[in-house]
Amino acid sequence: MWSHYATNHRGICLEFGTSNLLFSEALQVTYCSGYPLWVPHEMEQIAFEMFLTKSDDWKYEKEFRIIGGLDMEKEHLNLDGDWFRLPRGALQSVIVGCEADYDAVRNVVVDHVPDLPVRRAVRSPNHYRLQIEP
Repeated sequence: MWSHYATNHRGICLEFGTSNLLFSEALQVTYCSGYPLWVPHEMEQIAFEMFLTKSDDWKYEKEFRIIGGLDMEKEHLNLDGDWFRLPRGALQSVIVGCEADYDAVRNVVVDHVPDLPVRRAVRSPNHYRLQIEP
């Protein structure tokens, strides 16, 4: 995932806890080989299916999604402008890619959220794997 979404290990990953209302209601993505069938006059009924369907080429991601701004009865899913307001403690840590500037990221985090842990992804010396260090 680091090579796909973090500019070849030069980005960051945000680690979220799931023991809060926002993330505990994340919805699992369905993977399939073809597009879901739909007709324009049924869009409202299948909107969630469309948001939660992805090509099975990406199945290994095991993705969950939060869909906000559609269900006004659930206040925690309403947007604040273009943003979700995260529940306290939802953000657990920032993980810095193994090719990223750890010190620069750490400085930004410390300036804004001093108690938030900043961790580092490190290549394993003998395996094709990353380890996340404290």
